[in-house]
Amino acid sequence: EDPASERLLRATRRQRVQMFCESMQEIEQLRSDQMEKLKKSLHVRQLPKSISLSDPAVLPLLSPRVRAVVEAFPLQAEEIVKKHGLHSDEFNKMMEEAKSSPVFRWKVEKYMRQHQSAKKTK
Repeated sequence: EDPASERLLRATRRQRVQMFCESMQEIEQLRSDQMEKLKKSLHVRQLPKSISLSDPAVLPLLSPRVRAVVEAFPLQAEEIVKKHGLHSDEFNKMMEEAKSSPVFRWKVEKYMRQHQSAKKTK
């Protein structure tokens, strides 16, 4: 194998992990912001942990505005993933890998820690 192409391949994999992590962070921030807005609009401190707003059985019970936000979330998440240079199927595959592979999960956690440290020093 060509050492230069091997280095390029490793760099590309590293970039993909970074894109994945940045997507995850932004999606989590979106989810968190939307949940905070929902709690404020409902005048509650916490939502029941036993209820999943994305549960198809719960959706009809939600107000039209809340339902619209819940239904729009996957599309917004997909846009975030695209913005960071990944396809949704690639992101989903990496998400599964983060759950099943300790090595990949370690890489993701390492990037997240480094990213958090860099944010704090800015």
